[in-house]
Amino acid sequence: AATVSDIAIECDTIMLAVEDTQLLTKILFGDQDRHGLAHDLRPGGLLIDLGMRPAREAQSLLGFVGMRGVGVVDAAIIGARETVLRGAAKVLAGGFPDAVDAA
Repeated sequence: AATVSDIAIECDTIMLAVEDTQLLTKILFGDQDRHGLAHDLRPGGLLIDLGMRPAREAQSLLGFVGMRGVGVVDAAIIGARETVLRGAAKVLAGGFPDAVDAA
């Protein structure tokens, strides 16, 4: 695929693990040369943000995506690499209950 959006068009669930909020903004909303991923997500799909960011920041970034009919989950994986590999990490998830349940 040439772009992230080319992949997103084919997916019902997208998981993004991007810590840098400026980069996430560019991925979601694009720039003057190209529109972003948020414009190509299918209504009824699910976007899971795995980045660690303040709740208000996540809400403002992902609110637009949710208004397009895409379920949005703010999820953070808590645990060291070894914990994740053992399947023992914790996931803190927020969002509308139906989106969290789907995730």
